[in-house]
Amino acid sequence: LWFGEIFFFSLFLLVSWALYNKSRYSPRQTASGTPPDTEALSSSFHLPTQDVRYLQGSQVCIIHHEPDGAISQIEPQTEVKERLRLIA
Repeated sequence: LWFGEIFFFSLFLLVSWALYNKSRYSPRQTASGTPPDTEALSSSFHLPTQDVRYLQGSQVCIIHHEPDGAISQIEPQTEVKERLRLIA
């Protein structure tokens, strides 16, 4: 008989804890605002608007940086050189 009491008490604690965490942390996981437009990204990264549009359209790019963090070069990758294989 007391196994059932312990089970239901533990179940109550776990469900209460899950609901508390959901109510506390779930609003933080939603995105707020609108994504930045191309001009905002261009001014933020000090790049021409054409380069930002090019980066948004490409799947893989290598971005080289200066020692101070500024973008120095962008290399597009037309094909992925290394492919992952599933080894079973």
